[in-house]
Amino acid sequence: ISIMTGQPSESSNTPVGGPVGNYTITVGAGSLRLLSPYNKDYTISYVSAPLAITPATLTITATSETFTYGQPGSYDPDGCGYPSRHLGYTVTGLAWGQPQALVLFGQPSETTTAPARPGVGVYPITISQGNLVLDPLLAKNYTIVYVNGTITVTPAVLNVVANSYSRKINTANPAFGYTITGFVYSDSAATA
Repeated sequence: ISIMTGQPSESSNTPVGGPVGNYTITVGAGSLRLLSPYNKDYTISYVSAPLAITPATLTITATSETFTYGQPGSYDPDGCGYPSRHLGYTVTGLAWGQPQALVLFGQPSETTTAPARPGVGVYPITISQGNLVLDPLLAKNYTIVYVNGTITVTPAVLNVVANSYSRKINTANPAFGYTITGFVYSDSAATA
């Protein structure tokens, strides 16, 4: 058995775009009514409730990279010996379709322990605020989280290729030999 009909009205004082802050959800009678004979047995009380809008999280992630030993890799493509000049990052979590250029100014700081010619291994990329700042009008609407990355260097492939030979029938095989290709930098069979 239903004792009520209709729906209450609900509204909030949240501004368009809902900036971070504390607001109120107000509930009113709307079309909500008590049906007879229950309208004599009850009164309706409308109680507002809080609405909190918390900052969105912007995640600034260092761009990880994997490349083969001896390849330049985009972390130091010109071999300048300063990999930090070339490290990249991505930004996720922008609200309301806001473009990055209107929300963030400057650049984060990125460093790596990878040398200009890194050997095989995994090298950390550390990312931090640097001179990156939020637009003052939007600063309270975001918190920033930084996520480090890595530079992974995998082994280069050396090809050991047997030399081709020919011999006459019923003669002994010649001394076989081989050639090794794939060395990088100044590495050679003698040094490596």
